[in-house]
Amino acid sequence: MFKNTMFYKDKFFKIVQSLKYHIKYTFFYDTHEKKYIEYNFKKWSEYNVEDKDSNGIILLDLFDKKCLIHFWSYIVNYLGKKKKFKIKYFYIGLYNSRVSRYKFSIRKLIKIYKSFNVSKGISEFDFNFSKKELKNIEQKFYQLEFDKKKLKKFKIDNILLGDLIYDTYLRSSYLPSVDMRDEYLKQVFFKTVKLYYHTKKFFNHNKVKAVVPSHVCYYYGVISRIAANRNIPIIKVNSENRGNENFRINFVDKKYVNEEAAPYFHFKKIFKKLSKEDQKLGIIKGKETLENRFSGNYDSSLSYMKTSQFNKKLKNTNLIKNNKKKKIFIFPHCYFDNVHRFRYFLFDDFMDQINYILNLTKKFNQYDWYYKPHTHELKSEIEIHKQMLKKYPNVTLLKPTVSHNQIIKTKPYCVITNHGTVGHEYAAFKIPVIFTGDNKHINYNFGLHIKSKKQIDNAIDNKKLFQKKISFKKSDLYEFIFMNYIYFQNLYDKKNLIKDSYFNIKNKKLRDKSNIYSYLIKNLKTNDKKIFKYLENAFS
Repeated sequence: MFKNTMFYKDKFFKIVQSLKYHIKYTFFYDTHEKKYIEYNFKKWSEYNVEDKDSNGIILLDLFDKKCLIHFWSYIVNYLGKKKKFKIKYFYIGLYNSRVSRYKFSIRKLIKIYKSFNVSKGISEFDFNFSKKELKNIEQKFYQLEFDKKKLKKFKIDNILLGDLIYDTYLRSSYLPSVDMRDEYLKQVFFKTVKLYYHTKKFFNHNKVKAVVPSHVCYYYGVISRIAANRNIPIIKVNSENRGNENFRINFVDKKYVNEEAAPYFHFKKIFKKLSKEDQKLGIIKGKETLENRFSGNYDSSLSYMKTSQFNKKLKNTNLIKNNKKKKIFIFPHCYFDNVHRFRYFLFDDFMDQINYILNLTKKFNQYDWYYKPHTHELKSEIEIHKQMLKKYPNVTLLKPTVSHNQIIKTKPYCVITNHGTVGHEYAAFKIPVIFTGDNKHINYNFGLHIKSKKQIDNAIDNKKLFQKKISFKKSDLYEFIFMNYIYFQNLYDKKNLIKDSYFNIKNKKLRDKSNIYSYLIKNLKTNDKKIFKYLENAFS
């Protein structure tokens, strides 16, 4: 009895503390936020377009990422004034927390957006389901027959939504695969379908001229795909290191609406259009970038990797056997993060991919098999890896920090990934790489691009397939590095005009706190002209 009383008291205390926290940060503006709102009202008031003068609408994502909000305030107001567009927000919450269910959770964010001329457009809080509509959506769900493959292919009006539902479920539940009988999946399905119809109605009744999303995956992808279907520009701020570095504008490809900042499927074609002089310079820059990475130095093209995996100071593991058996290394991906980001994938999800490969380890037991998670893997994912490998004692789980140098010294028979950087890094050492789906390297033959599951088996069983289809041409590697990490990341004279410091703060602890607003205001005077010049270049 005493224990139960204490349990409920403790639970009640936690709920009260949580409410206090959310009330404080939802209803009350601190000094930094007040200053930023006041500054914006003064700065952007002359950019406001009256309804009678408007030629259309820009739809901007209502998304709480402070550095992006600051960049967006420039983009939408620049376009708004230039084209006489009104600016409206769209809001859809990714996570299903207690607080996010209530409109007050975005109250403060709405006020910040209003300070730079953004008014209400689409909001999930306006979603109302009639009995007829609920029945209609429920029928659509049950027509999938609890089949993952049917879910992935689900469309409305010939617009693909199934992969967005699939990935939203994984990302918001932190589960490695879809449970078709999970009630939460049904909620995600309902919300996505409702968002589609609500957005379609908005587009039908308003002249939407541009969409500025935070992402083009998950729920956010619904609005982006409707825009693409109507040939409406999708303007995205791409960045690295979880949205904290290397900010630049990306005009999303309307045929393949995905998160990738560059049209990787056209790299060779675009490179050929460059002048001979620029091509030579590009190859040199690509080579320098790759050599710098292999030296173990900090590589700004992989800004999220603060310690290089080629750093010579990394400790070696004694788990890699010193024997004559050929070795295969598996490099898994994040189970939750935008699984269907590329144009096609041979598997339902990354758990499906890994299960298939792990089963091959029993079939091809003449090899030593190793499994190396990514350095930035979440703790929850490491646990999933451990659980999966319990059935496969023949596969050695390596620590995420194991050096690439040590692995490369073992001269692997091959490595397996879907889209990892190992795809070009290991190819540089003439190590065969098997890609299990579409990926950034798809234009080049320095890896084996698999088109069916059976081809994975054939490749592992037959080294001649590597020799026949893989070309370890260094110039292709350097060209890829240049196109992926240099050319598209520095369009519109970005290198000379904008810096990360214009939108974000170096102090990681302050990046998502309101202190950043005071920092941004302080530095605006010196950055303002350059930001506008960059926008002028991008939109000319």
